[in-house]
Amino acid sequence: MNSRLRVYPDTNVCIPYYQSDLLFYLATEGFFHVLWTDYLRNEVIRVVARRAQKVGYDRSVQAARSQWAAIAQYFAQYRIDPLDYAPWLEDLTGPDPDDYPHAAAAICGHADALLTQDIRGFPVGDLAPHGIQVQSLDAFLVAMSAGLRGEVRQVMRQRAAQFQRPEMSYQRYVQVLSQTLPSFVDQITRAGQDEGREIGRIFASGYCEHA
Repeated sequence: MNSRLRVYPDTNVCIPYYQSDLLFYLATEGFFHVLWTDYLRNEVIRVVARRAQKVGYDRSVQAARSQWAAIAQYFAQYRIDPLDYAPWLEDLTGPDPDDYPHAAAAICGHADALLTQDIRGFPVGDLAPHGIQVQSLDAFLVAMSAGLRGEVRQVMRQRAAQFQRPEMSYQRYVQVLSQTLPSFVDQITRAGQDEGREIGRIFASGYCEHA
């Protein structure tokens, strides 16, 4: 487990809710650290509110606000102050200036990776000199969990059991996550199947020896 690994998520990684929740929950379990900013929090809530207004679903806004209130409390030490990352803004070259605060915060916070669904929005030339990889959340979780699949799967089962409104089985939880994290979920699922077959083989072998 590389608890020194530091990542900064783009807004599109913090939506939808269950994907974002998994990222931060794995951080609470010590798999890595998640950096964040007020800018990120405000942008996530603004995007969620805009989408909710289109479909008339207010609970998603309440969920986002509650989630970020918890993040602000639990991950306070990983908040990057805008005054600290401001000096990095002027040197960025990405196509969307709205993304500059994310890149600047990742640099300022000494992130190992910037997680985004818009890889092209963060030029390698801006971030690579600072040792920052630009990755999708799916690709990051696949790499991060290599060699830790059993531990990650256990944490995911633990998290699924904690949902109450609505309640969620582990199978349903995995199904929901597979919509946005297909490679990661496939890896975790196959690892569980392989482990189950190995346990079955061991039991079968022991049975034959004592038969």
